[in-house]
Amino acid sequence: MSSRHQRVLIGALLAVALVGAYFGRIGGYALQDPDEGRYAEISREMAVSGDWLTPTLHHVKYFDKPPLLYWLVAASFQMVGVSEGAARAVPAGAGVLTVLITFALGRSMFGARPAVLGALVLATTPLFFFFSQGLTIDMLLTATMTATMSTLWAFQTSSHPQRWALVVAATTAIGVLAKGLVAVVLPGLTMLGFLLYRGELRALGSLLGLRPILLFVGLAVPWFVAMSWSSPEFAHYFFVTQHVERFVTAAVGHPEGPLFYVPVLAAGALPWTVVVAAVVWIRGGVPWRSRDDATVFLVLWTLVVLVFFSAARSKLPGYILPAFPPLALLAGRLLSSDDDRCSVHRVASRVVHGFALLGGSLALLAAVTLPFMRVVSDRLGRDPDDVALVLWTSLTAGLGLAAIALILGRSWTHIGRSPARSIAAIAGCIGALLLLAVPARDVVKNSREIGTAVRALYEPGDVLVSYKRLLHGLPFYSDLRPIHAVSYGELDFGSRHTSGSKEFFWADPSRVVEAWGSGRRVFVVTTRKYERELLDVLQPPPHVLARDADRVVLVNFAAPRDGTEPPTDDAARRAGATTDGSCG
Repeated sequence: MSSRHQRVLIGALLAVALVGAYFGRIGGYALQDPDEGRYAEISREMAVSGDWLTPTLHHVKYFDKPPLLYWLVAASFQMVGVSEGAARAVPAGAGVLTVLITFALGRSMFGARPAVLGALVLATTPLFFFFSQGLTIDMLLTATMTATMSTLWAFQTSSHPQRWALVVAATTAIGVLAKGLVAVVLPGLTMLGFLLYRGELRALGSLLGLRPILLFVGLAVPWFVAMSWSSPEFAHYFFVTQHVERFVTAAVGHPEGPLFYVPVLAAGALPWTVVVAAVVWIRGGVPWRSRDDATVFLVLWTLVVLVFFSAARSKLPGYILPAFPPLALLAGRLLSSDDDRCSVHRVASRVVHGFALLGGSLALLAAVTLPFMRVVSDRLGRDPDDVALVLWTSLTAGLGLAAIALILGRSWTHIGRSPARSIAAIAGCIGALLLLAVPARDVVKNSREIGTAVRALYEPGDVLVSYKRLLHGLPFYSDLRPIHAVSYGELDFGSRHTSGSKEFFWADPSRVVEAWGSGRRVFVVTTRKYERELLDVLQPPPHVLARDADRVVLVNFAAPRDGTEPPTDDAARRAGATTDGSCG
């Protein structure tokens, strides 16, 4: 087999492994509340209603984000059915697409070997992989922005920049439909800084020509115009409240300090941060001193993302994801350098042996703790099933990681001093650990068990109430409408601008008491935090239909609980008192 055919075969195997890793375990695990439950329910409502213009959540207008994620997930639901896997196929696909675009960009900048290593680093960066497995908008923005940055680089280096200017306009427009104006601001600031560095501001003339602008407007603007026409309140809420106010104030929550993203980047990329730092330390610095254009472009890209989101008052870990592709390519270039190639091999050897120790220690700790699972769950105040799931996952993940690392360690002499093989060995260990750890995601907050329990007993004419905590996954898993909501938080704006919503959105909590004593069967879904106040005011005293680590379903009729008779009213009242940490 020729070397060219070998490269093609290896590339095909890596692509298959990438797709298998990113899509292999996205189904079967419950959607996490609030984010996954929210976006899945918006998409489900869109697919069911056939209204592809106006996003709705709990059947009221929801204007917080643009529609691209909802369109893609709704289309996935229509093609393969409503499920967790169909919902997560979109972020998983965005993750795979980002890795492939990163490889293509790296190859055009530095050649094949740095591109492959950069793609391997990105694909096995834990925070990047984590967000590819969950239904949020961050990975979709990362994919579209990576595409925009790649086409901006091609615009700068191509002999036909006008053609690439059109592609830049298209990818930017898609990014705007994914996350809003940030898809224009971040690439725009990066490109402006790069052109200033090169002294070529005149290139903006081609980039901002008539045809690119018309293409951008034709793709990005129609949805915003249609929304503003159908809902006049949309423009101010979307552009002012959700863009300006979210950036300059902490009114929407998640306030963090200016250095928040530094540890997020460092910890989210482990162990690659350690590998890169160790190689730089051994070599006494980076091997390339010249400020070549590609390196400057990637550094500017990283800094613009980091500084922009650090300046914002509201911060979440996923916002920093667009900085990982350029960092991965910089790491790929460093690790593929021929300058002291032994340094990569030595660092990789220690990291792989460290993985063997980590896996063995993790498995041993889980095995020792398993017999005392009940004691641990009582001490932590967690559901015993959740503790058992984490321990068993830790045991299997630890054993699997140790086995793979030991096999690689025994074969280290055959790996040779090739940086590519050494980095592939680390990537294999990280990938195995990430995939084996996926089952632990079922301990996160979700509404699947609660929704299933309600759906099993719900009859036409019954009343279902979500009390002081919107459980976005509840309608997704119960498949029940309508749900009456008390203290509805993020849906306040939509409920005030959707006709007929007052019937289902109750500003006065006493409406629950009225419904409870009306003679109709009532299900009240809430968290344990609010269970006590309900037990004090609901008459007749409620029965507990179901509960998990944080949520509880109270009903005003006798119903089996977990296959047994419901607890006495006194027992239910005591349970509510002891589960609230402020009252225990």
